[in-house]
Amino acid sequence: MYEPFRRSEGGTRTETLLRNIRWFLPLILCLLPLQSQAQVTKTEITIELLNGLLNSRPAFSWTLNDVTDLLGRPSAVENPVAGIVGARLHYHEAGVSFWFEAPQKDPQQKVFVLSIYLSKTWDARNRNHFQPFRGTLVPTVDANWKADHILKELAPFNPKVETVEEQRQKAQASGLRTPLPDLQELIRVQRDGHRVNFFVEPNTKFLERVTIIK
Repeated sequence: MYEPFRRSEGGTRTETLLRNIRWFLPLILCLLPLQSQAQVTKTEITIELLNGLLNSRPAFSWTLNDVTDLLGRPSAVENPVAGIVGARLHYHEAGVSFWFEAPQKDPQQKVFVLSIYLSKTWDARNRNHFQPFRGTLVPTVDANWKADHILKELAPFNPKVETVEEQRQKAQASGLRTPLPDLQELIRVQRDGHRVNFFVEPNTKFLERVTIIK
């Protein structure tokens, strides 16, 4: 039986060491790719909701190319619609999605909706789960906040509540005839140049997701 660390008769210590290295080298090379995959770093994302900033830069100044440079390949892509809205990129593991302006309206395709998922959410269209957002939010809202907590913390910004029934009535008044998906209670904060929507589960009143809309 081969004993890799046993010194052979007549051999020098250096020769024995070299033989041992050659014996273990294939095993070391096989393990290297596994090690490099485990050391992949995750991009840090900081979103300032009331200031409309993504990583200290106005969220609506980010182009499609900027977002993919920052976050890499998305987990799902939805195509533009008839020159009305642009592509939509989903990053399910990161818990965010970006909707861009139509290229016919804006050749740079800048962001006009940024969605942040605070709880695990099923994306039926793309058959994948959004994981809870793993970055930093300012203010530090999370899925444990309830509607009354949001209203209290954001009182200086005059938040408005819109119930599920009010949203249905508004949709009907606008002439929308397609069936609406499951709606959530909405708390809206209007800011200069954008609005922030806090979506609340209508029964438990826990916060589910947040969107910044231009």
